[in-house]
Amino acid sequence: MIYYNDVLCVSGAELIRTNKNPTGLISKGVWSKWISGGAKVLRRACLGNPSLIKFDTIPVKYQKIISAKYGIYPKEYVYKSFQEKIITDTKAIEFYNSYLFSNGCHISELVQNKYTINASLLNAIKEIITNATIYKKALGGNTKGIWATASKTVNDIRTEIKHTLPKHPRPLKRKYDTYLNEGYEALISKKYCNNNSLKKDK
Repeated sequence: MIYYNDVLCVSGAELIRTNKNPTGLISKGVWSKWISGGAKVLRRACLGNPSLIKFDTIPVKYQKIISAKYGIYPKEYVYKSFQEKIITDTKAIEFYNSYLFSNGCHISELVQNKYTINASLLNAIKEIITNATIYKKALGGNTKGIWATASKTVNDIRTEIKHTLPKHPRPLKRKYDTYLNEGYEALISKKYCNNNSLKKDK
């Protein structure tokens, strides 16, 4: 896939199976069917330049397959998919509401809400990561760029959904792995109870 005039496109030379490109994902017939079905052609093949079709105008089924194969996920596609997966985790709400530290202090409602949002986002990431990994492995691709994509998507919604997950791929992955291993408690700051006690003592 390439950007042409700042628009993400699929290239006929890259996707169509030919003698020169035996690993192409589709036949010439499928490409022609996309065009007759309404896919938007942004450039026709000429003088060594391959034909280009606007990515988001091809069938969704192929958008997923191509994205998984080449590891490129358009911002709009990932953003929409991620938003659809974000569901408030009611079990997280119950967990943080009833959580009690060893000294008897509870988590404030404001912080409970923050932890619940983070848990809900991590759940959404889990579904996106799992699906992307399955697609890519099935198609012989690698999973190298998945966390860069996840990190970018999480940052894109930071102003809309007030979460506090790490901004960069590696720390985000560490937080995710810890969450998978330890559950909701992994999101509770070790400093929270101490800071809360100090405020009460003042």
